[in-house]
Amino acid sequence: GALGIGAALVSLLHSAGAHVFFSHVLTEPAEALLHDLTPSSSTGQKLHFIHTDVADYASNLHLFRTAYEVCGRIDHAVSAAGIGEKGNIFDPELTLETVQEV
Repeated sequence: GALGIGAALVSLLHSAGAHVFFSHVLTEPAEALLHDLTPSSSTGQKLHFIHTDVADYASNLHLFRTAYEVCGRIDHAVSAAGIGEKGNIFDPELTLETVQEV
């Protein structure tokens, strides 16, 4: 949640007063977002960045465990992780096989 749609969602939820625990595999942009949003936090509002590799189960579990231990519950979870594709993902000539090519 430190770039793109994830960062926009983190910012929106934070501005609405929500407790937000967000993750990203890249630490630098996540810490920059945290730095930008922290001054506008309400008293008692929680905003945390947890370094997470979404491809790793234990890393995901750490994110959820941290949020649960701090807040005592998790009301919502959003997955906004994405990867950049090579070429034109809207090419009508794409097949399941060509999409899987490395």
